[in-house]
Amino acid sequence: MENYAAKLQSGGHFFLNWEELKIGCFPHTINISTQKVVTAVVDVQDDDLAAQVSARNPQALLRMGIRSIRASGKRREEFRSIVDQGNKQNWWLVNNQPVQLKNRELILDVPTRWDSSYQMDNRALELQPALDYFFQLPQNTALAPYRLTPDEWKGIQDITVMLSVPSRIQQALCSERTPSLSFALPNFEWLVTSWERLAAAHPHLEPFLRPGLDSAYQYYRKMNDNPAYVIAMCKYSIFCMT
Repeated sequence: MENYAAKLQSGGHFFLNWEELKIGCFPHTINISTQKVVTAVVDVQDDDLAAQVSARNPQALLRMGIRSIRASGKRREEFRSIVDQGNKQNWWLVNNQPVQLKNRELILDVPTRWDSSYQMDNRALELQPALDYFFQLPQNTALAPYRLTPDEWKGIQDITVMLSVPSRIQQALCSERTPSLSFALPNFEWLVTSWERLAAAHPHLEPFLRPGLDSAYQYYRKMNDNPAYVIAMCKYSIFCMT
């Protein structure tokens, strides 16, 4: 950046302090904002999940339940068998209509990857009838506290709705061979706008979205004060036309 600033100054066009040419990593910014939303949902460290289970935190309950199944090869096999058996005998009902569940592996999230929380919740919602059945079996009484109530499942749905927005942005960025600011910034604005609309339409989600929005606003303010964004987008447009 120092060399680039020196070239701009020596060219006699205009002068910018090289500190002003710093552009924050866009995926990292998305990650920070989304992690704040995830932290607001489960505001404890992994070691304190037992307290969250006692408090009936849906995300903590789901995580502990899935962890208990995945930790045992016998339980994993039993769960797969139950899904198959339920499909054959039409056990699984959604809105009182029989459905066929895809026999997929349960996903356990990783604290350092927010997108894994979205993937875990999304997969659990796909297998919700089988999970409810599995946790109420007599041989699984030790896992019964992890069975979610209908209202707690609604909480998991809310979380997937909040995290689906940055997840789609991440997929869009990954689809670009060379992501540019002219592509990234509209996606960032879409993230902020979508979260704002969610918070307005569903006030109970606002306390969870607020930390992520505040982080995004902070990045926005820095972006508005940084002329390097305009330079980068103009330079990229010139590059594409040559």
